[in-house]
Amino acid sequence: MICKHIHNHLEKYDILTSFHHGFCKAHSCETQLLLTVDDLMHSFNQKIQSDIAILDFSRAFDTVPHERLLDKLGHSGIRGPIHNWIRAFLNNRRMWVAVDGESSCKARVASGVPQGTVLGPLLFLLFINYLPSVVSPGTTTRLFADDCLIYREIKTGEDQVTSKDLSVLVTWAKIWGMQFNPAKCNVVRIRRLQSHFLRTYKFSGTTLAEVEQAKYLGITLSDKLDWEAQVDNITKKTSNTLNFLKRNLKYCLKQCKEVAYFALVRSTVEYGSVVWDPHTMEEKDKVERVNRRAARMVSNDCGRHSSVTSMLTRLGWATLEQPRENQWLTMMYKVVHGLVAVPTTHLTAADSRTRANHSYKFRTISCNSTPYKVFLLSANDSFLESPTSRNRRSYVCRCIQASSSVVPPFNSIGVISLPGVCRLLSR
Repeated sequence: MICKHIHNHLEKYDILTSFHHGFCKAHSCETQLLLTVDDLMHSFNQKIQSDIAILDFSRAFDTVPHERLLDKLGHSGIRGPIHNWIRAFLNNRRMWVAVDGESSCKARVASGVPQGTVLGPLLFLLFINYLPSVVSPGTTTRLFADDCLIYREIKTGEDQVTSKDLSVLVTWAKIWGMQFNPAKCNVVRIRRLQSHFLRTYKFSGTTLAEVEQAKYLGITLSDKLDWEAQVDNITKKTSNTLNFLKRNLKYCLKQCKEVAYFALVRSTVEYGSVVWDPHTMEEKDKVERVNRRAARMVSNDCGRHSSVTSMLTRLGWATLEQPRENQWLTMMYKVVHGLVAVPTTHLTAADSRTRANHSYKFRTISCNSTPYKVFLLSANDSFLESPTSRNRRSYVCRCIQASSSVVPPFNSIGVISLPGVCRLLSR
């Protein structure tokens, strides 16, 4: 109840920064990644270098000073009985370790927000809420829980702003009792040209390592903004998981294996696919091999001459391309209807003089880089031009147009509904 009351207050007065996508309604890892990658791809398409610094807080949730947190709550308008209640919630806490019935001495908890509580993440969000405002104009800060990323377009070799912003962040952390871990921080240079601006960045006295690819919110970002490394990481991880399931569920029922596959493997393959959806046949085949290996595992048939296609048909499994298509459609629907924190300004409105008789029209933007052409927010018809998904954008617009008068093609949890789609197509 307290958490809901605070959320209502924050939404009413628009206190929370738009650069934080954790612990908030309509915000998620996917919305954060969509906006971040869209910014980077826009610069990449213009042949402008972007330097990204992926930063890591050291024990972020455990080092928040209570008194400074309470000061920030008061500054955000959370005062009176609620403020006093939160003070009592944070102060006079004790912790100890219990092993085999033996307990250590109790120690006082002098800092940090209680983890595993509903209120803890919201308190941390408020504590770092104003961090994006300390960097220079033109530098973007993205926050998700304790993950921090900053990036900026680099147009000259003398651009010192990013270095200054890193110094400002170190100062901010010292003032507010936080600390970064430079050993886990690195820099990725997103560039399209062979010649680029080289600059060494120091952070807390440590030179940040420059890498060709780095993970952010579970997605691998590369310096060329392609998804080859992401596909390789996904297929390697899911292959190891499938091997584990094959060894440990060898004598289990088919239904048990199928549940384990969808819970542990498919969830990994489909995570964030609206961002990194592969567009080359080589990458699609790599991902599809995961599904085919799983079909053999579930069917308990590894025969050399067995037909995997027949196994997939008997199991009723579609190709992995179809769930990615559904997620793409679902996200587009949510963006247009304001169900997620991705402004429609990231889509380019089409000219009103078209034959379409609805208002949900978006123009294909001009792109000269393949990664941007196949990105969701570019609203490009050439994305995944297969017979089953041709004219995807036009189809999305038809779904959106009809959703107000008939049952929409998406159910209550935002997943595409095939009966709803059939009703739309029959109109």
